[in-house]
Amino acid sequence: MGLRAEAGLVSAMSGRAMRAADEFKPQAVANLMWALATMGLKAEAGLVSAMSGRATRTADEFNPQEVANLMWALATMGLQAEAGLVSAMSGRATRAADEFEPQDVANLMWALAVLDDKSLFVVFKDCESFPAIQDLTSDEQLSQLHQACITINLSTELASRKSASLLALMSETSVARNQAFRSVLSRPCRMQVR
Repeated sequence: MGLRAEAGLVSAMSGRAMRAADEFKPQAVANLMWALATMGLKAEAGLVSAMSGRATRTADEFNPQEVANLMWALATMGLQAEAGLVSAMSGRATRAADEFEPQDVANLMWALAVLDDKSLFVVFKDCESFPAIQDLTSDEQLSQLHQACITINLSTELASRKSASLLALMSETSVARNQAFRSVLSRPCRMQVR
């Protein structure tokens, strides 16, 4: 069982972060937003604006995990990313495509699907630019990618860009999961009703 942060502490630290936003390095921006999202909190508008502004100004210093974590945090908190931030992160993701790990790709794609912001998806339309997208193997990663593809109707785009193997893998995984689920459902239940 985890501990819940006191509201006063979160408010005080948010205020401090807003005042010191220009001192935040990319990792600190991403970590702060990730921590708030992980705690199930919604960041105050002023904090989101301050961190988004800082991230926009320092976008070229963000590594792929920081890009993905920042966007994931915004999506998890149900916040809309500012247009300048989306543009900056899109440019950074495009320039750092070769550095993305599969989990970074999956998290970023999921975040964009949840944010319903199709502008950054142009980065992923040419999947050959993101070698890691071919290495997505976990159910979670494939599910995140599948949700993203459905959200932006990217499935046909992926198929037409030599990514049929990825779509086949997603489809096989989905079929296998459905078969396993049906198998479990078809077994007699051992619960006793009194």
